[in-house]
Amino acid sequence: MKESLKCKLEYIENKSIELEKIELFNNAEEIRKNLDDIFDERKKEYLKFFESERKIIEGENSKNKKELEEFKNKIEEKRNYFRKPILIISAICVGITIYGLFKINSVSNLINEHEKKLTYKGALEKAKVKDQPIIYGLMNEPLRQGDIEITVTNVLRGSVHGRQPKKPYFL
Repeated sequence: MKESLKCKLEYIENKSIELEKIELFNNAEEIRKNLDDIFDERKKEYLKFFESERKIIEGENSKNKKELEEFKNKIEEKRNYFRKPILIISAICVGITIYGLFKINSVSNLINEHEKKLTYKGALEKAKVKDQPIIYGLMNEPLRQGDIEITVTNVLRGSVHGRQPKKPYFL
């Protein structure tokens, strides 16, 4: 009987150990379910948090894009504001340069014509002077012809006879 009691006691101990294991397993299952629930709740919270952060970032991004677009438009307006006057000033400068070139060309043509006229007048005056009679005077006595007054102080002999005077030798 002792042995049967001993066997029964052993059996009960084994069964109690198994029951404890089953309870632990059931508790572990409950703990796992509780953890899953907690993780699901945390997952939902994280998803909500990340979704709200994404919306905030997208809002800031769209705001920054609008500001960038406005800034680009302002820069383009300023470029256009300065571009038109620069083009107008450039066109005026080109016009003035072309006008100046034609004016310089016409002035140089006028100068050339004037020089031709002066040369022609000079040639005419020389021709008139050549055609005038030779005026003779005495030595050291002033001789006037028009606006010019000449006093002869020396006469070379070679020029009296029509010969050219000898040129001096220079070493």
